[in-house]
Amino acid sequence: MIDLDPMIRQNERIKICVVTGGRSDYGPLRPVLEKLKHSTKLDLSVVAAGMHLCKEFGSTVDNIIADGFPVDDRVEVIPVGDSFTDMAEASGMGTARFARCFERLKPVAVMVLGDRFEIFAAASAATLMRIPVVHLCGGDVTEGAIDDVLRHAVTKMAHLHFPSNTQSADRILQMGEAPDRIEIVGSPGIDAIMNFDFLDRTEIEARLEFALRARNYLVTFHSVTLQSDHGLQDLKTLLAVLEDFGEDTGLIFSMPNMDAGGQQLSAMVQQFVSERENRVFKANLGQALYLSTLRAVDAVVGNSSSGLSEAPSLGTATVNVGRRQANRLRGCSVIDCPADSARIRAAFVDVEKLGSKVFENPYGDGKSAPRIVAALEAVPNFPMLLRKSFYEASLI
Repeated sequence: MIDLDPMIRQNERIKICVVTGGRSDYGPLRPVLEKLKHSTKLDLSVVAAGMHLCKEFGSTVDNIIADGFPVDDRVEVIPVGDSFTDMAEASGMGTARFARCFERLKPVAVMVLGDRFEIFAAASAATLMRIPVVHLCGGDVTEGAIDDVLRHAVTKMAHLHFPSNTQSADRILQMGEAPDRIEIVGSPGIDAIMNFDFLDRTEIEARLEFALRARNYLVTFHSVTLQSDHGLQDLKTLLAVLEDFGEDTGLIFSMPNMDAGGQQLSAMVQQFVSERENRVFKANLGQALYLSTLRAVDAVVGNSSSGLSEAPSLGTATVNVGRRQANRLRGCSVIDCPADSARIRAAFVDVEKLGSKVFENPYGDGKSAPRIVAALEAVPNFPMLLRKSFYEASLI
């Protein structure tokens, strides 16, 4: 258990336990892990959970190890099925497993990023065990998914906040979090892009086992968890539009996240891909192939947050379909459209007019990780962070 004595651990290295639940948070976390690994004041511990441990998602825990980071524990937070009940049960069991994990590792603080149910489970366990929670990318809004609620819940459990932008920081203030606990750092996902050693076209094709065409689109469509059909009808509409693209257009599909309805979406995509040679489906692209492909394609299509936060820094435009990312901060490179055939077709026309160029990214400048680690190194006493007061933000 954490001791609240302000003199405790004064001269010790501070163990920061970073929890990652899959490819969606590992990519942005990787630059932070690299900085933590080389800190002289902080001791990095990594816990892999969720999709990292699933063969169908590529067993990406192996990628973490290959990148040179210590995986000190593995926590299974995997739904047995594809329903909302399965997801809720997995989150509950995950909380218990994270509690046992933290008891073994005895971290001084737990770091999480984002909004997924396994991240909610980790934050819940840490909170109940009196371990300070460090939350990255809180305050964002994605009104089309249950993740929106989970993200805000994690914000209230957290003790230090590193939002990516001013709007998100303002929302954290509105939730009663004190200004001195909030530091705007940008999105660490952009850090990974800066000075990245991208694969060339030949290497991309070899790893995809797919010949790129004259035009190419990277397509990711995740479950829309606040819709009763998980977004199945929206995906059908999108695929019907993509059906019209000929052999001169390459369609590269990545696997949906492990959410309720994800298995049905994945099966629909795989059936679609099997029908034509200008389509390919990959369960796990990995960071190098994903970012390289994202930079090489003419646009990213679907409802993934990477189309809003990372694609602009690579000069890639986005066709954002449906409500999953509703009201999330976005720049001029993003063309929003409802899941309507005519509107989706019009969005592709608008994206073609945008072309490939340097877009201003509202999520930061690629220097987030140094800011985050410097702020953590400056914390005089982590256990004292547990004492929080509700901040009464003035309402205008």
